[in-house]
Amino acid sequence: MGSRHKDSEKVMCYQVSFLHHLPTNQISRYGGKATNLARLHQNGIPIPHGFVIPTHAFTEFISSYPELDSYSRMQVEPENMEELLQSATNLKNRASHFKISFEPAQEIINGFKRLTADQKEDGTSYAVRSSATFEDTEQFSFAGQADSFLCVHDQSRILEAVKQTWLSLYSPRAILYLLGKGIRMNQIQMAVIIQEMVLGDVSGVMFTANVVTNNPNQLIIDSTWGLGEIIMTGKAIPDSFILQKTPLKILKRRLGEKALYSAPQPAKQPENTVFLETPTNKREKFSITDEQLYELARIGLLIEQKMGFPQDIEWTYKDGKFVILQTRPITTL
Repeated sequence: MGSRHKDSEKVMCYQVSFLHHLPTNQISRYGGKATNLARLHQNGIPIPHGFVIPTHAFTEFISSYPELDSYSRMQVEPENMEELLQSATNLKNRASHFKISFEPAQEIINGFKRLTADQKEDGTSYAVRSSATFEDTEQFSFAGQADSFLCVHDQSRILEAVKQTWLSLYSPRAILYLLGKGIRMNQIQMAVIIQEMVLGDVSGVMFTANVVTNNPNQLIIDSTWGLGEIIMTGKAIPDSFILQKTPLKILKRRLGEKALYSAPQPAKQPENTVFLETPTNKREKFSITDEQLYELARIGLLIEQKMGFPQDIEWTYKDGKFVILQTRPITTL
C-alpha cells in the first residue's frame, strides 16, 4: 500500500504525518496506536493507508480554550468525582461549538486532500481514531475510552470528527479510566489517525495468547461477517476459535450466532454504519475457513514476534487479503 506514495511525500507537513513514513520511537508525538501501525508497516504487514495528526495539535486546541485547559489541570479525586463528571459532561457539550484554529485545520484538510488524491476507487470512506500517548502500550490499553468515527466521507465531517475525538477525553468513561489508572488528565496527549475504511467481508479480533486461561501457547480468533465494530460493541456473538501455536493447529471451534452484522449506511449520515440482520445461510456457517484461519494465525505470530509481546489485534479480510487495523499489547495477562 505504501508504494502509492511518492518519495516527495516523505517530507512531512508541520501538523500531519503519513503512517507509511512514521517514525516508530515517538509515542509522545504520535501516540501508541499510530506508532504500532507504523511498526507493522515497517515489518511488511498490510495496514490501511492514512495519516496522523500529532499530539501538539491537540495541545494547541486545549490551550486555546481556558475552560478545557483549566479542567485538564484539575486533580481528579474520588471524593469529588460526581461533581467532576458532571462538570466534564457540561464542558464537553459546550466545547462542541469550539473551532479548530486556522493553521491546524488547514494542515488536516491538506493531509486529507493528499490522502483522497491517492484513491483509485470512488466512494472511499475513512475512519477517525484516537492515538493517545497512553493508548495501546504495554502498561495501558485505553481501549474504547475515546470515540471513533467510521465511514466518514467528506472534508467538513473530518474536522468535526477530529474535534470530537479530542473532546472524548472529557467523557465520564475516559475520566473514570484515567482515575482507575492513577493518570492525571494533563498527563495524557492525543494524536488522531485518519485512515481509509477497509470495508471487509469478514472482520474480527485475534489474541496471540489465550486471555481466558492465560495460556501464552494458544491464540484466540473471533470472526464475523462485515465490519468488526459489531464484536467490539457486543451486539453479535462471533465465531470463535482456539489454536495451538506450535505446531499450528485448530483446537476448538464455536459457531457464533452472528444475528447482526455491521455495514456502511447507504446514505451519508453522521454515523455511517448500521447493524443489519444476517441472512440465515450466513448465520449457519463459519465466517472464516480453516485455510484463512491458519494464514491469519501466522500473521498474528509474526506481529507478536516483531512487537515482542502478546498482542490484541483487530483485523479485516477484503478481496482475498488480510489487513491489520490495529494492534496493542495484551495488558491483562
